Amino acid sequence: MIKAWVDNPGEKGKANKAVLKILADHFKLKSSKISILKHEKIRIKIITVDYEN
Repeated sequence: MIKAWVDNPGEKGKANKAVLKILADHFKLKSSKISILKHEKIRIKIITVDYEN
């Protein structure tokens, strides 16, 4: 489990985009390789990371 906090508001997907950017930076991947698999509208999310080229 990874915990991430952002200052962005939860409106119009801004907070979700910020979380995905933090995770992409952490894993040294492009943002397009990380997406929210489940629970887009609640605090606890399931994220998928695509390590394949």
